[in-house]
Amino acid sequence: MDAKKSLFVLICTCLLICGCSTTKTSKQTQKPKPIKTKQIKQAHFSPVLPESITLLNTEPPTTKYKVIGQVAVNRYNKVGVKRQKAIINDLIRNKAASLGGDAVVNIHKNSNLTTGEVVQLIA
Repeated sequence: MDAKKSLFVLICTCLLICGCSTTKTSKQTQKPKPIKTKQIKQAHFSPVLPESITLLNTEPPTTKYKVIGQVAVNRYNKVGVKRQKAIINDLIRNKAASLGGDAVVNIHKNSNLTTGEVVQLIA
């Protein structure tokens, strides 16, 4: 009878110890933080047609200009599919047009973003 009682106490003790133990949980994957962009004081200009925006990747405009804002376009859509270059250019033109710009200069590409400075030409 003592052996059965000892075995019962041993089993109960094991169950209590195992039942109260904790398991290590893995860290959940976190979404990368969005890239912060420098905000330039933006003057309010009338929007223009996106088709009138010139994209200047390498050379600056030959006339004087004033930077009126910055644009950034994610190179991947919300689902994670890489956007085509023509789509990215259209999105840049639309954003620049809404700011009232004439051109986008200093266009840079990294792994996630395409950025540029929106300029207004000075006559």
